[in-house]
Amino acid sequence: MRAGPRWSSTAQRPRDSGAGGRRCLAHAQRLFAATNAYRTWALANRPTFLLVYGTPVPGYELPDGPIGDAAFGLAAPFLEVVFEGWSPEQIAALPLHPGAERLAEAGLDDTPLPIGALALFYELRARMHGLVMLELLGHLAPLTGYGEELFRNSMSRLADELAVLRDALPGSVSRSASRPGRTAPHPGAAAPAGCRSPSAGRS
Repeated sequence: MRAGPRWSSTAQRPRDSGAGGRRCLAHAQRLFAATNAYRTWALANRPTFLLVYGTPVPGYELPDGPIGDAAFGLAAPFLEVVFEGWSPEQIAALPLHPGAERLAEAGLDDTPLPIGALALFYELRARMHGLVMLELLGHLAPLTGYGEELFRNSMSRLADELAVLRDALPGSVSRSASRPGRTAPHPGAAAPAGCRSPSAGRS
């Protein structure tokens, strides 16, 4: 069967389409570049995306192997950019909220994040993925036709929330305090000098 190689390449495509030039951008812009690559690929490959993430046949369980690997591969670029710039100490300091303590019992041997950070990652991923699914299935009314703008606004807010959360952790130094008068650039802002904007060259 050719399923393995096919799914491996499927999972890689969003990462490839968003990776080039992201290092030149501020974090909010990199977050938008990575997540919008996921969104753009989903919209352009609707049947395949829904095969990975859609409602399965009753009684079906996602197997280990090609499809499960594809689902992880599609989310991997988001994981890479969410905690970009965080120190290991900051990631480890993310707490579980009251009522979620049992999550600490989960086995995390194959997971690169401690449980507090992993829980936050799933929460943020759900926000990103959920908005993509609403657009993909035509549930954005009355904002149908404004999917990219709505998505951009959401990812900009998410980047702001991540910055505030990181600065509030023990041992963190607020960037706004260390750089008076400076604010994080909006995802739609121009790229720094010498860097190619993600929208450059679009017609």
